[in-house]
Amino acid sequence: MGRHGPLKLSRLNDYDLKIKDTLEYDGRPVIQLNYSNKKSKGELYIDANSFALIRATRERNPKEIEEDFNLFNIYERLNWKSLTSYDIDPDGKWRLKFIHYNTGFKRKNNTKNFYLNTTYFATQHLSERTLIPQNERFAFSAVLSDYLLSQKENKSSITRKQAVLLFFSKLRSSLNVGLHPLQINSHRFGYAPLSKEINFNESNTLVWVLSSKIEYPINNKWGVSWSAESSLKKNIYSSNAVGLDFHQDLSRRNRVHLNASMGIGYRKMRVTHGAYKHEDSFKISRKTFDSGEFSLFTEEREFYLNPSLGIDFRISPLFQLGFVTTYFIPIQNATGIFSYEEDEFWFWNRTKAFQKNTINTAGSSIIENQFATRLTLTFNF
Repeated sequence: MGRHGPLKLSRLNDYDLKIKDTLEYDGRPVIQLNYSNKKSKGELYIDANSFALIRATRERNPKEIEEDFNLFNIYERLNWKSLTSYDIDPDGKWRLKFIHYNTGFKRKNNTKNFYLNTTYFATQHLSERTLIPQNERFAFSAVLSDYLLSQKENKSSITRKQAVLLFFSKLRSSLNVGLHPLQINSHRFGYAPLSKEINFNESNTLVWVLSSKIEYPINNKWGVSWSAESSLKKNIYSSNAVGLDFHQDLSRRNRVHLNASMGIGYRKMRVTHGAYKHEDSFKISRKTFDSGEFSLFTEEREFYLNPSLGIDFRISPLFQLGFVTTYFIPIQNATGIFSYEEDEFWFWNRTKAFQKNTINTAGSSIIENQFATRLTLTFNF
C-alpha cells in the first residue's frame, strides 16, 4: 500500500494535525487524530499501545480533484469519501482489511445525479518482497473513468472535436539524439554533366542523428508508433518508420521501464562529393539544373526492419530519460547518384534528381549502418 496524505512523511507538514479524542475500539485504547488541509480532511485511528494505524477516513475537496475525464466536460464532482480499515493477524501485525469508496456526480446542465459506492476486500497478503506489476495495481480513478465512459449517454455526448482531443491526449512523445556508425565502401562513377569520373575510397564515420517518435498506447504494455530521423549534418541521413512497441515496468514504483520495439522503415544515407559550379544548364531525368551550382552525393535508399531494446528512468511525472540501441536489418536497397540544386532563391524551385544503379562498387551496398545507440527524452502530452 502506498502512503498518502499525512501518512507520507514528506507531506506531513502540509496538514494541520489535532488529537481529537481517546476512544476504545474492539477493546483496545485508540487515539483519534484529525487532519486537514485545502485538499482533504479526515481522521486517523491509531492503536495507543503499538501506534499502528487501524482505521482511516478521508474526504477530498471536490474543487481540488484533478479528474481523468474533465476533457468531456460532462459531470461535476459532488463528493469523494473513503474508509480504510485494518485488522490484526495472529502474528500481531495489522494488515489491510478493506477499502470503501463513496463518490457522487452531477451531470452538467441536467438534474441527473449518480452515486458510486464500492468496497474492495483484501483476500491475500503477499510478502513485502513480492512486487506487484504496475498494470495490476489498484487504481480507483481508472475504474471510475472507465465506468463513466461506458455509459451510452456519455458516448453520445462526445463530439468529434472532443474525440480528436482525446486521441492526442493519449500520445506519448520522445526526442532522441544518437550516433550512427556508417561504413562507406569504395566506389566510383562517371558524371556526364561534369565530364569526369569520381572515385571514393573506403572510410568509416560517425553521424549524429536527431529523431522524434510519437506513440499511441493500445494498453499498459503495447503501443503503435511513428518515428522520423534526420542527421544534424545536412543531407547525410534521414528515415521514417512505423513500429509495434512493448513496455515492461521493472521497478516497484513505476520508475524504470524496459522498452522493446519492432518496426519497418525507409531511409536514405548519403556520401557527399562536394558542390560544383556550372555555366550551362543541363538535364537529368528530364529535370533541368540551371541555377549555376549543385551538390553531388552517392545515395543508398533502403527498406529495413529495426528491432530495438532500451531502458528509461522516470525523472518526473511527465518526463523519462533513457537510452536505446537499434539494430537495422536491410530488406531491399537501391544505390545511385543524387544531385541537388543549391544556388536557387526559392527552395521549392531547387531541382533534385536520383539516378539509380549508376555506381560501380564491390558489394551490393555503398553505405552500411547496422546499429545505432541513442539517448532518449520521453514526455507525455
